[in-house]
Formats: sequence, structure tokens, C-alpha cells
Amino acid sequence: YTLQDESNILYHEANALYWVKALLHMTYQFVDHAIKTAKEPLPFEIPHLHFVDGGLLFAYLDMPLATLQRAGQPVKLSRTVNVAYLVEELIPVSVDDNFKKYIHNGDATP
Repeated sequence: YTLQDESNILYHEANALYWVKALLHMTYQFVDHAIKTAKEPLPFEIPHLHFVDGGLLFAYLDMPLATLQRAGQPVKLSRTVNVAYLVEELIPVSVDDNFKKYIHNGDATP
């Protein structure tokens, strides 16, 4: 992909992550309220899922505006985006943790 295409794709993915985290939060608020107002306790446990935090990272590169440097005059630099990344939260997991990754980018099966 070109940098412009890749940046556009990553922007859409980061935007989707932002909205899905908000919707998940609202869902758990609704579920928690329903559990508190229920007349009987639930006969099962509701798992508490978590979307990773993420964001866009742009790496900049200083590029000279002029290709030739005249004697005694500094070359003017221009900052330009060189590459774009979608960065995600690192989830620290030890051997004793009860952690299960349900879905990841490589395979949709748990």
C-alpha cells in the first residue's frame, strides 16, 4: 500500500476500535444495571471482555527542502510522515493469570 492508502486504512481501524470500546462499555453498564435490579441472582457468570487500547503512530522524517547546500547557508528541512502504524496495548500475562484471547487478527477462532 502507499502511505496515503495505509494511513487511511489504519485510521478506519482505529476509529472502529474507538467506537467498539464505547459500545462495549455501554453494554456492560446496561448488563450491570439489569443484574442489580434482578429479583434473583443469575444462574451463570457473564464474562468480562476487554478490547485493547490502541492508537495511530506516525513516524516523521526530516527531508531537505533544497538538494544543494550553498556555502555558509544551512539546508532547510521539512518534516514529512515516513510510515504509519496502528499500535496496541501490551497485555502483560503471567503463567498464573486466567487470561484467554478470544479473537485476534490472524485467526477468528479462539
